[in-house]
This record gives sequence, structure tokens and C-alpha cells, in this order.
Amino acid sequence: MKYSQRPATVAVIAQWRVLVFMVIGVCHLLQVAGWAQVDGVVGVTNGPANTNTSYILNVNDLVEVKVYKEDDLLTKTRVDQDGTISLPPLIRTVTVSGRTIAEAREVIRQLYEKDYLVSANVLVTLLESSRTNKAAKPKLKFTVHGEVKKPGIIEIPEGEKVDLVNAIALAGDFTPLANKRKVTVKRREGDALKVYELDVQSMLRDVKAKPFEVRPGDLIEVRQTLF
Repeated sequence: MKYSQRPATVAVIAQWRVLVFMVIGVCHLLQVAGWAQVDGVVGVTNGPANTNTSYILNVNDLVEVKVYKEDDLLTKTRVDQDGTISLPPLIRTVTVSGRTIAEAREVIRQLYEKDYLVSANVLVTLLESSRTNKAAKPKLKFTVHGEVKKPGIIEIPEGEKVDLVNAIALAGDFTPLANKRKVTVKRREGDALKVYELDVQSMLRDVKAKPFEVRPGDLIEVRQTLF
């Protein structure tokens, strides 16, 4: 005797329909919760502006720049008063103000691929818009020159203090030729230029040593050891 397979087929179709509706529901919940996918990279967003690649960047916007599989290139920074951001250690400055997020991402990608990376998958995310953050402060910076691995202009993390030992670390640490006993800090105080000669090697060895706080505008010079 032959039995009809129709009931079993209907049951399977019904199960698949339930599964499809469940997947659609989960995707909707993820979208509501703030997950978005940009150029194949999934991340948590913090408002509509983050996923809007046509948003035009402005001074004081807080942005995050990621390069896929290059964790050391992760940067969170505000757009400076001149419309630029710094992307250490490879790119000093790039103009993003007046550009859309998509345009800024493309410019940054081209800069990385020009001299440093074979293929750069760049993601630019708007973390905070200056249009809703009127009290945003300009970035505070200092400069490190000489025998460090990543010399240049360094931004002081917002709301934090940086001492001299941390400043050297932010500059990639000393090179093997650095004179750690004679590090010069030049600081403008009013109309006067003050120069401090500091022994960083002693600071590193003595945990009780008083830290030397780095201030915005300081110029730190690390000279070469004389043999």
C-alpha cells in the first residue's frame, strides 16, 4: 500500500517558514540594538550619524579610525581646528573636515596603501558629532623629537594626565642609542622659555620617583648617547 508524502512535505515547509521568520526577527532586533555593517565590517554604532557615510565631518567631531587586522593603527581622535586628524604612527595629518565619512575613509585608505600597506580595509566611525557637542575642547598635544621610535606630535588623551615616562612610551619608547639620563623638556611659560634636563632612567628604576608631568605644547628632546 502506498502512502501520500504530502502531509510530511507541508510540515517541512511550515518548519522552514517558522525558521525564516525567526531569522528576520533576530536581524531586526540587532538593527534596533545598534549593530550595523559597513563594507563587510560589523561593529556597534552609537546613533544614526555613525552609519551615515554621507555625514560631512566637521571640526571637533570625535572619530574612530580602524584598519582591518592592524590593531596598532586604531585611533580615536577629534578633528582639529585646522580640519585635520593625526593617525600615528604612519600618517602625521590628513584633512577630513568638509569631507563625508566615505570620502575620508577613501583618502585614508589611499594614504596607507601609498607607502605602508598592500591593502588597507579602513573603517571610519563617527563617535560624537560636534553639532550635538558644542562644548568640545580642542586637542592638547606635545612633541617628541630625537632618539625615540615614533617621533612626532602626540595627542594627550582627553581627561588624562601624561608624565614624561608615559610620553616616551607614547612615542614608541627609546631607541638603543637614546641617552635616557639627559632628556630635555622645553616649555613656554608666558613670555619665558624654560628648559628642564631630566633623568628618565632614574625615573624608570625608582618607583618612588616624583613623576614629571608633560603639559600641552611641551617639546621633548631625546639626545643620542655619546660613546
